[in-house]
Amino acid sequence: MSTVIADYIRDARHLDTPNAFKSTSVELGPTAVAGQSGYGRYALGDWRSADGRAHGQVYFSYECDGWNVGEVSLGRPLRANELISWHTPSNVQEVLVTELLKLEACRIAYLSPAVPSVSC
Repeated sequence: MSTVIADYIRDARHLDTPNAFKSTSVELGPTAVAGQSGYGRYALGDWRSADGRAHGQVYFSYECDGWNVGEVSLGRPLRANELISWHTPSNVQEVLVTELLKLEACRIAYLSPAVPSVSC
């Protein structure tokens, strides 16, 4: 998922589209995953910029054989009703928010910023 964030940032720069992270280097923290195996999996994680100035949460969905970035919050947690990309079932939205809150109570290290993957 860290690589997906790096790809998102790279693609935003090359496609001249907004970068919701407002940073070029992002670390991924605690991340909850819910849903069925394969397609229909969703994730909600904490992120922060490598310089520590920005932080928030990022929502992912597993589609087209890989994770994809959905909603990104800046400076605040996402609410269950904001996890709307990919028609996420409401029970999965609630599970993600609840599970991430539990993970945040633990000491979980953030992953260093990833390098973007090779794209086609």
